[in-house]
Amino acid sequence: FASSLVLLSVVGSTFLACSEPQPLSFSMQVIPEQIEDSVPGQRCVFLVAVADEGEGSGKGEAVNISAAAEDSTVTVHPQAITPGQVAEVIVIPR
Repeated sequence: FASSLVLLSVVGSTFLACSEPQPLSFSMQVIPEQIEDSVPGQRCVFLVAVADEGEGSGKGEAVNISAAAEDSTVTVHPQAITPGQVAEVIVIPR
């Protein structure tokens, strides 16, 4: 098997139903940032957490998590988290 580096691109977004769009401020942490020496078929697990960074109308709202990794199968569970929760992102290189 050839080893490779797994780089994960994670995107978080929030949606609110309101009359005017309000910018929502949150930070996101991915642990670990990358996995070195992965092999095809290896299950690589990343943990994603979000934190509120503002006092706006979106405070405490769920953040939708999506992820992509080149030449890999990626699953995210759960796909939406609120501050204090953790999502698991599983990457399996092909």
